[in-house]
Amino acid sequence: MFQKLRPLEDEKLVLRDQGLFQQMVSWKPGYFYLTTRRIIFAQGEKIVFQGYLEDLEEVDIVKRRCILSKMVKQLRIISHSRVNFIAIRRVENWLNEIYKAFIEYGFDGTEK
Repeated sequence: MFQKLRPLEDEKLVLRDQGLFQQMVSWKPGYFYLTTRRIIFAQGEKIVFQGYLEDLEEVDIVKRRCILSKMVKQLRIISHSRVNFIAIRRVENWLNEIYKAFIEYGFDGTEK
């Protein structure tokens, strides 16, 4: 069951899923949300990471080690020159939805 995280008034929820977020050298389990304005990682109701789409410098898929040194495809998100890694199911779908959010909603999150 997904945790409930309410989007801001001026944004819509696009996608959500369970996954892992790498913080320093450890992996944290939780829930990822893609809205028309942000990518969010939360544990319960606590937001551990959020990146505004307008601040993203690069988003792509890389294959790298995860828990138990298993090689898996991960999203690499670069924002403010900081690199974050996300291990999530359907990683290609997430990348496509992030690109679509840029096209459909632009950087300010309003529908075009």
